[in-house]
Amino acid sequence: MLKNKCFEFLSCPIDGSDMVSLGKSVCCVNKHSFDVSKEGYINMLTSDKRFKQKIGDVKDMLLARSNFLQSGYYNFLSEEINKIAIRYLQNNNNKDGCILEVGCGTAFYLKRLKDNIDNDLKKEFCYFGTDISKEAIKISAKKYKDINFIVADTYFKIPIKNKTVKIILNIFSPRNPEEFSRLLDDKGIIITVIPNENHLNELIEKFGLVKVEQEKKKHLMDALDGQFDKIEDYNFTKKISLKSNSIIDLIKMGPSYKCLNDKKIINIKNMNKNLLEVTASFNILVFVSKSR
Repeated sequence: MLKNKCFEFLSCPIDGSDMVSLGKSVCCVNKHSFDVSKEGYINMLTSDKRFKQKIGDVKDMLLARSNFLQSGYYNFLSEEINKIAIRYLQNNNNKDGCILEVGCGTAFYLKRLKDNIDNDLKKEFCYFGTDISKEAIKISAKKYKDINFIVADTYFKIPIKNKTVKIILNIFSPRNPEEFSRLLDDKGIIITVIPNENHLNELIEKFGLVKVEQEKKKHLMDALDGQFDKIEDYNFTKKISLKSNSIIDLIKMGPSYKCLNDKKIINIKNMNKNLLEVTASFNILVFVSKSR
């Protein structure tokens, strides 16, 4: 359940009004009500999507992602994200506000950022993770009790008040420029991460997986250009050595999930203890509002 101080940042996804707690639900002044689960997350999808069970990543993908990320392979990426976020917070006069990860999945990056801020800055913020996948939010809410989780649609109205978000994390997830602009405070930043074109090339070639979208960075820039300015742009590449189980998790957790048939799984497992060196390559971009 949301911490009391964090309710001040919550807003109704239907009309934008304030929310109050009513025990096992939250309600706005216009009586739009949303359930609080036993795990403590709030389902704030609107009625047309609220009761659909298979929206977003499925449980098998999410468990694979959790296994892979907890093994530490992408810790280097998390550390770079944290450096950027903490540098921003140190350089700005930050009072109350919140930090939001949109499309948080298993909340690996958000949790590591929170822990880093707690340890290094000794500042308390309200942390929110949103995802359209009820299964993702359920897994995250069970694991991380110090973060507020909401089932919400990035392409609709994200249930957070205007100009209250200091940092939006947008890591391999959909984005909504209009909503991001509404949410960010005057000095807020968006930290976006996308894969580079050579990301996981060895796996793509060896197992016939989905290729990274061509000109992905250009499409990102085009989408955000109307309302945001890019202020930082970093490329990070690292070779990681994977055993068969980690290769299966890595494939299952991303867009190649449906490509992973029984034959490919057998082929991967037949590698036994052989390590496959794989290129992990990312582009981190930081944006601010043009009005800043």
